[in-house]
This record gives sequence, C-alpha cells and structure tokens, in this order.
Amino acid sequence: MPHKTVSKYSQKFQRHWLVLHVLVSFLYIAVGTNAAQATVISLNEDGTYSTNTKLDFLQQEKQDLENLILEIPLTRVSAATQTKPHELFAAFITSTGEKFDNISPDIIQAVIKTESNFNAKALSPKGAQGLMQLMPATVLRYGLTDVYDPQQNIEAGSAELSRLLTLYHDLPIALAAYNAGEVAVKKYDGIPPFSETQNYVVKVLSEILALQTKKISAMTAVNISTVSD
Repeated sequence: MPHKTVSKYSQKFQRHWLVLHVLVSFLYIAVGTNAAQATVISLNEDGTYSTNTKLDFLQQEKQDLENLILEIPLTRVSAATQTKPHELFAAFITSTGEKFDNISPDIIQAVIKTESNFNAKALSPKGAQGLMQLMPATVLRYGLTDVYDPQQNIEAGSAELSRLLTLYHDLPIALAAYNAGEVAVKKYDGIPPFSETQNYVVKVLSEILALQTKKISAMTAVNISTVSD
C-alpha cells in the first residue's frame, strides 16, 4: 500500500519542524551551560523571526508540537502491546549511549519510546522486532542471537542510528531513514513526504525535547536552590 502524503498539515509541520530543529540543537548546547541566558530563534506564522530567552518558550513549543501530533492522522500501527517503565532498561540505554560519539541516551530512549513504548517483546505487522523495532536485515547486519534480548536490541538499534547519523550528519534525516529506509530518503533527497515518517520524526524529536527540558528544569531548580542557600 503506498504511503499517504501530508498536505493539510504541511505548513504547520514545516513551522514546528524548524523550531524543533533549532530547539533540539539549543538544548544540546544548553545542557551543562547557563541555559537561562541562551537565545531561542523561532519562525512566526507570518514568516518573520523572533527571539526569546525565556525557558517558558520551550514548554510552549513542546505543547504546540503535542497538539500538532494529535492533529496529524496516524498511519503507523503501534507495535507495543503493553507499557513497561523505561527504568527497566535505563542501565542498558545509558551504557549504550556512552559507546557512541554521535548519539546520546536521550536519543536512544526517545526512539524506544516511539517505536515500542518500552515493550521488549513488541512485534509489528511489518516484522520489526523488540524495543527498537529492528527489521530482519538489521538483525542480520549486527549478528544478534536474540532480537528480543533488551541489551542486544538496544545495542544494535543504537549502532544503526549511529551509522545513519554518520551517513547523513543530520538527526531528523537519520530518524527518517531509520523509519522509512535509506532508499526513500535518497529518492526524496531528504525526509520523505510520508505522513507516517514525518509524524514519526516529530514524535521522536518531541520526546528528546521533553527529556532535555526536564534536565534543564532540574538544573535551573538546583541553581535557584544554590542561590537561595
């Protein structure tokens, strides 16, 4: 069955796409620095740009993205049959993220959340398996002996993400390739115009944004507490 393209939501998607891309880059820089002094650049509906130094902007943009996700029709069938807390796999996620220079534990966790909702036994109708929904070709490439073993699945999925990031040097495009395949990305010279793939990329980036916003909030709270003391 051919993929459906996004039309009604394309303008909203493009606007939030740019803002989110800037925000994710900002967050990587902000963590470990004085985030309260960083400047966020956003694209307005009328095509003009504006800046904001308030962290409240992050929460508002996250809410806008969540609302957008609710508007876009979902074409991907969730592979998860039950929800498992991410704490069960936190050690694997952290240790695996430390093995790669170009992906972080937050990226890995966001992909797992979007792919399987932390269901280690997830199996999609297309044959994707485990926490990171690995296709048979990926399983073969990385020589997994048990695709449903959380550690093996996370390590192989993360290695694939790292490979794609090395190939494209762009997180959104790498995520699109993880979802739709390298052939589709090559055909459209970027993120394919598939509603499933665009929705997938937004959801993963939104998860990353949420995770890093929590870190910034925690850091800000610690700074405020330190000043108060």
